[in-house]
Amino acid sequence: MTTMHPFLMFQGGHAEETMNLYVSLFDDGEIVEITRWRKDEPGAEGGIKLA
Repeated sequence: MTTMHPFLMFQGGHAEETMNLYVSLFDDGEIVEITRWRKDEPGAEGGIKLA
């Protein structure tokens, strides 16, 4: 079995939609973990920091 670990970077607030589309292209694709920006951090609160 082949395992992929892609590294993608997004700007402009569309990371979550793009990740969901990308994952949907693979039968066993999944997002394992999502870390979101908190209120006291420099990113938009609730936006994806790392996934």
